[in-house]
Amino acid sequence: MSATARTSPVGVPGPLQPATDPPSGRRMSRRIGIELAWVVGMLLLYNVGRYIAKHHVGPAFDNAMQIWDFERWLQFPSEASLQDTLLRVWPWGVEMANSYYATMHFPVTVVFLVWMFLRRPDYYLWIRRALVILTSAALVGHLAFPLAPPRMLPHLGFVDTGILYDMSVYGADGANTLANQYAAMPSLHVAWAALVAVGLIVSTQTRWRWFWMIHPAITLAVVVVTANHYWLDGIIGLVLLVIALAVTIRARPERSATAAEAEQADEQPETPARSHAPAKAGSAPAPAEPAPTAAEATDIAASVPDTPAAALDTPELRR
Repeated sequence: MSATARTSPVGVPGPLQPATDPPSGRRMSRRIGIELAWVVGMLLLYNVGRYIAKHHVGPAFDNAMQIWDFERWLQFPSEASLQDTLLRVWPWGVEMANSYYATMHFPVTVVFLVWMFLRRPDYYLWIRRALVILTSAALVGHLAFPLAPPRMLPHLGFVDTGILYDMSVYGADGANTLANQYAAMPSLHVAWAALVAVGLIVSTQTRWRWFWMIHPAITLAVVVVTANHYWLDGIIGLVLLVIALAVTIRARPERSATAAEAEQADEQPETPARSHAPAKAGSAPAPAEPAPTAAEATDIAASVPDTPAAALDTPELRR
């Protein structure tokens, strides 16, 4: 434990006081450890829950037919017809969609969380709480409503494009035991992508920030085209995200006090020190400093040696 000197208001050093605060590096390491524990614990709980629900095969296919019929009643566009059309006219686009599905979900979310933690720490707490609530609610949904994805329904015209292009993240015949393939409702791919977009839009001020809405839009199209989710899976995921953000709204900081200052620090260079060199021709003159008041002028004059504080009116000076 180190000790620091305490200075009194009059400038006289006081008795030594122990410094109870740990170094900033230690505080940062402790906080990083806590955040990693949150994320790892959440992922472990999520995967354990998905593994437990893996044996609900019968109800998963029954629920799949109910979702399919309900979407037809709502007159949603057929996912099977959309996939079939793209496979015929734009097959390499479907292949790109599978690549997007397999590679963008976790990396984008992790990079987003790290950036928020380092550059927007005030907003990070709000985002992390929303992510935990959102993922926990999705886990409850997977346990309460197991759902087989469309790619497992070939009799409806669906094709498992992940296996077709050898890009499946689940493996053939359920080889990936850590992932529950009967947990299509809700779609965390769509919900997490929308959370990334919301966090970047709210915590930044650049006019290009609204383009982040493309990420959840592309993700929704990708999960449908690859036959990994139904339309309703993405919609329910967005509804859960709205609820999570509303529940944690108290953790959201004021924009004027955080995002504006952070954005200015990112985009504007530091103000150079004032220079006494003559101004260049054509440049705007520097603003003049305000003239001292009468009282200040008197104090300045009194502080200069051999300078009278007041004017002298003597016969010698009038000569």
